[in-house]
Amino acid sequence: MSRSTKATSKFSNQPSGISIYHDKEYQEANVDVEVQSEVIGKYKDTEEATFFEAPAVEIASVTFHGSFDQMSLVSQALATWIDANGYKISGPMMNISHVSPAEDPNPDHWINEVAFVVEKN
Repeated sequence: MSRSTKATSKFSNQPSGISIYHDKEYQEANVDVEVQSEVIGKYKDTEEATFFEAPAVEIASVTFHGSFDQMSLVSQALATWIDANGYKISGPMMNISHVSPAEDPNPDHWINEVAFVVEKN
């Protein structure tokens, strides 16, 4: 009998799934998306995952309940707020899942946060 020597990473107590969209414009297909989650401890990169400490960034965000059908409307409202408050978008759009379909199949229970990396004008 052999044992796997692969280490399993330990997620933080309340892991948030973070999707970072690197495309400059909305894409229907072939989306350039990076998926992140917070882990406890230090790990070596594997074929399946790269481990790194993400740099601190300033974001503007809004949290909403419900299905992803609201995403474009929420993103538009946030972009309007960013512009009206003397900021500009200076990095990718992010979606931070607090309660996702993986945790609850009912869209009424989903909690997501739309965020943009920003800087003052």
